[in-house]
Parts: sequence; C-alpha cells; structure tokens
Amino acid sequence: NKEFLVQDISWTVSPPKKSPFIANVRIRYKHKESKAKIYLMKNKTAKVIFEKPQLSITPGQSAVFYKKDIVLGGGIIAYVV
Repeated sequence: NKEFLVQDISWTVSPPKKSPFIANVRIRYKHKESKAKIYLMKNKTAKVIFEKPQLSITPGQSAVFYKKDIVLGGGIIAYVV
C-alpha cells in the first residue's frame, strides 16, 4: 500500500504553509523513513502518499513526519486507502 489517512496531527514546528508538501515518513518505530507527499486536510488530518509501496501500514500506529533529522510532527494512522 502507498496511501493512508492520518488523524490527530500535532506539530513540533510550525505547520507547513503549502499543501501538499514532501517529507520522510516513518510508520513504525523500527521502520525506515520513506519519502511521501502529504496533503493537509481539515481537523488535524492529512492524506499521506508514499512514493513506493510500504508493508504493514496499520491503523492505530503512529506516522511521524521528518525533514532530515528534524521531527516536523505526526499523528495516528486512521485507515489505509
């Protein structure tokens, strides 16, 4: 799968001014970050589309957004599209 929705997003930096934006996304603690396009939506929600399919995108797990070593923010995977 390549696409999923994230809810309850909180930001550790100012939220991006443009949507979509590109970031690396980690979907599990030991998961290697992968490049994705993130479309901001209403109510602290975003659609995430990975460049390449990822295994085991699981609702209830965290999705964390990174730019290099900086954590931008993250939320909870609501469902896989």
